[in-house]
Amino acid sequence: MQTLLTRRQVADLLSASTSTIIRLERAGQLPIVRLAGGRGRVRYAAADVQNLIEGSKEQPAKPDRVRVQKREG
Repeated sequence: MQTLLTRRQVADLLSASTSTIIRLERAGQLPIVRLAGGRGRVRYAAADVQNLIEGSKEQPAKPDRVRVQKREG
């Protein structure tokens, strides 16, 4: 049986907000497990969270802005 985590638990592991977790989910970067009972209850497989963490270590963060120095002359 796989270990399931709540949105808050995932956010704490990633040092992120729950809004960021929702964005990762909607972007397809973090698969969800829907729970019975409806009402939008979802969980995240611990293995998927680990894969996300390992994948982010492989890809360097993209800078928001790049400064270009002007050449004199």
